[in-house]
Amino acid sequence: MKKKINILKEYFKVNKKMFLFFEILLLIGVLSGSIFSLTLNETDAVLVSEYLNNFIESISNNSYKDALLNAVLSNSLILTIIFLLGFSVIGIPFVILIFFYKAFIIGFSFASIILNFKSKGILLSFFYIFPHHALNLLVLMVLIIYSVLISLNLIRAIISKTNINTNNIKYFKLYLLSMSISFLSSLYESILMPKIIYFIFCFLK
Repeated sequence: MKKKINILKEYFKVNKKMFLFFEILLLIGVLSGSIFSLTLNETDAVLVSEYLNNFIESISNNSYKDALLNAVLSNSLILTIIFLLGFSVIGIPFVILIFFYKAFIIGFSFASIILNFKSKGILLSFFYIFPHHALNLLVLMVLIIYSVLISLNLIRAIISKTNINTNNIKYFKLYLLSMSISFLSSLYESILMPKIIYFIFCFLK
């Protein structure tokens, strides 16, 4: 266990510039989503408000199986696409866009919930995002960074006409670990999170 922790620490240390880049990108994405939510015209704002109200009201009637299936399929698809893009020389801009989009959606959701439900929205938005969306973003960031490193090694090998130096087995293990964590996150998102949101909404009503 200690050896794995040391390996993880070394991984963060070696790729700290890459992590810094994606942390800044995360901040930009969240802020952009929040600002976009504030600049919606009246018609779009009403649509968002209706969607959020319908979401809250339908929580008690939602099928946990359907919600779990949708969450698992959505998260698995994104992780698989990122994993495969790592083996492509054109994968880097796409994985960066995916990460920015996820951060943007979180910022948009956070701001929209607070705007629509005021002080109650602070608690609602917190439990809507934490811990599952935050955990998903962290998992996504780690996998994307490794995907970018694989792509960069591939590009260097093509330019220098040398053998590709990549650890595909380690990359695949990271992918499987990401999928496992994502599944646990999906369980929380589809079963526990709706109950917490519904309880908060009814308690503060």
